[in-house]
Amino acid sequence: MRQTIAGEQDDRWWSIRMIPLPQVAAHGPMVMMRFDDVTARVLALRRRDGVVDELQHRIGNLLTLVRIIARRTVQTSEDLEVFLTAFDERIDALGRTHAFLSGENWDGMTMRQILDQQIDADPEVRDQIFARGPSWRLSVRHAQTVAMAINELFTNAKTYGALSVPDGRVDVSWDHPSDGSYNFIWKESGLSRQLAPKTTGFGMQILTQLLPLQMGGRAVHAFTPTGFHYALLVAGGAAVPVEMAPDDPLPDLPEDFVDLPG
Repeated sequence: MRQTIAGEQDDRWWSIRMIPLPQVAAHGPMVMMRFDDVTARVLALRRRDGVVDELQHRIGNLLTLVRIIARRTVQTSEDLEVFLTAFDERIDALGRTHAFLSGENWDGMTMRQILDQQIDADPEVRDQIFARGPSWRLSVRHAQTVAMAINELFTNAKTYGALSVPDGRVDVSWDHPSDGSYNFIWKESGLSRQLAPKTTGFGMQILTQLLPLQMGGRAVHAFTPTGFHYALLVAGGAAVPVEMAPDDPLPDLPEDFVDLPG
């Protein structure tokens, strides 16, 4: 039985049992009724069902990402060895994020946590990373995609960019102004010369297509002589799903961001 009491915010649930009593001639048939408060049990079952539903939803999203990663990595790999190396790195990054979100951070991750997680996996470059930004939580879905993008940025920087040379430097910044917009900037420096790649791999597709699509924004990038620059610009906050029309205004790039054609 569910009970709602006027003036109280929370309902209560009761279990009612009726036990027949020996009939007494003077009184006729009688029963004894027992009321047990089972509110805690009902709420626990509801929480369990909610966790199971959320877990099933997350597993479905995770498998979709794994399928996308596998198919796209195959398309951009020259041979099996190249595929396995790239695929393992991407699945490792996704797995770290999933493990983090399955613990105490069930409702999402901050950008700092995502970045620290990647740095912990590549501790040798810790002194070359300079990060700043507010503590702001991304939803689970967005955190998974951002973690994939961060992994791609790190991988590219370690292979071709600023993290491949001793004097290289990466400045990472993010902002979430009061107007609800969101900016993420990745700037590499310290290279004497960096050429744009002749072909576009899946890593660049994650940065320029998948991440902007998931976040509801747009991305710009540039291969400058001193290093790779990347910016993600979102007109609304990424902590909740964003619906944005093609003509909606977007935040301007920071003044010191270099945007090269091509």
